[in-house]
Amino acid sequence: MDEEQASRIAERLRAARRRRGMSLRNLAGLAGVSVGYLSMVENGHRLLDRSSHITAFAEALQIAPSEMTGQPFARLTRTRARPMRRSRPCG
Repeated sequence: MDEEQASRIAERLRAARRRRGMSLRNLAGLAGVSVGYLSMVENGHRLLDRSSHITAFAEALQIAPSEMTGQPFARLTRTRARPMRRSRPCG
């Protein structure tokens, strides 16, 4: 992610928050991040490069992640690890 793309994401995040009438504190609380972190993202001092944060902000704002990123967004899904099969000793 380059600085220009990060700046656009930050602008879209701020605009979406303001459209919803949310404060920094409210959105940060709903997304599970600190107010300081959210402020730094919106002001371009931190990159919003973790898909988990993008997803958390989008869910809190009730928007699609692509509305912030400006491109298709693949949500990471966690799958349960399957137990390893152990080979039986020969003999």
